[in-house]
Amino acid sequence: MRRVALVGIIGSWTALSAVASAIATTVLLTSCTSGTTTTTRSAPTPTQSTTAPSTPTTSSSAERETADRAAVEKAWQHYWDVYLVLETKYPSSQWTKLVGAIAVDPIRSQILVQAAKYRVEKIEAFGYVVTRPSWPQPIAGRTTAVMADCQDGTHAGSRYVTTGKQKTVGEARTSIRATFVMGRDHVWRVKQIAYLGTPC
Repeated sequence: MRRVALVGIIGSWTALSAVASAIATTVLLTSCTSGTTTTTRSAPTPTQSTTAPSTPTTSSSAERETADRAAVEKAWQHYWDVYLVLETKYPSSQWTKLVGAIAVDPIRSQILVQAAKYRVEKIEAFGYVVTRPSWPQPIAGRTTAVMADCQDGTHAGSRYVTTGKQKTVGEARTSIRATFVMGRDHVWRVKQIAYLGTPC
């Protein structure tokens, strides 16, 4: 389980669940010399294969799956690290670049809209959430991944900036399904987050 600092742009956790089927509401989220010898090799005969096997071995497939899952979980945590402080810590001139590093549309655009809304309403988040990642299906070498999270938000919520009065607090077990895509830069980013409303 991971503790993720929560100091930023969450509004109502109920509202966040609604926004999250669209927004979010990673990461995001995580990845994963010897001496010189001289050998003499004769040219291959026509019966020798000169190409590498096209199908990876079971062990290499398992290693890649482990590394890919670790990279996605790291991206998930990074998503929260940025998202939860975006509105309070950074000027709006930096939002587009910061959000582009952790998310793609449709969530990318929705985060930017939501951040501006929270700033106008003078609402900020507090506390931290605990993530509990799990895998409903393997990544299997693809550039898209679906990860589940049973998130504990009881130590987090939102409050009014001007008064400090608490507005909302999270729940102990929030069932989330997050979809990620890997970019050309080999970085995983959050694409969709669904709050399932089912026990976890």
